[in-house]
Amino acid sequence: MVAGLPPIGCLPVIVTMDSISPSQNWLQRVCNDQHNIDSQIYNTKLQSLIHNLLQTTLHDAKIAYFDIYTPILDMVQYPTKYGLENSREGCCGTGTMEFGPVCNELDMICPDPSKYLFWDAVHPTQKGYSVMINTGLENTLLSYLTS
Repeated sequence: MVAGLPPIGCLPVIVTMDSISPSQNWLQRVCNDQHNIDSQIYNTKLQSLIHNLLQTTLHDAKIAYFDIYTPILDMVQYPTKYGLENSREGCCGTGTMEFGPVCNELDMICPDPSKYLFWDAVHPTQKGYSVMINTGLENTLLSYLTS
């Protein structure tokens, strides 16, 4: 499986950067539509490349595109559908900029990570990954079986 890009414009770090810099999203915690469009364009090109490789050089290979964009965007837009309370901030630290090693045991942690889509400003929580994997695998298998 080859995974595509998530809706980059909805990652808390991007939402935060857009909300503090003079832009159309200034002082608002909303997704950056242009970054999401860029993710969609990349994902379309990636799917095309996989298809072309299978048709031209990798005839016997079994490669499937794994869509993570759609389930993450759905969780961002409809968090309560998944039992989430927060889909715009991470559970760790302020939830707006910390990620990776910057998000560590010295930072505050939200009381219930299962209510958050993001663990830090970039990475999903276990709940986010679970929904993404279950939805993504379902869609990937359906797409794979019908192609």
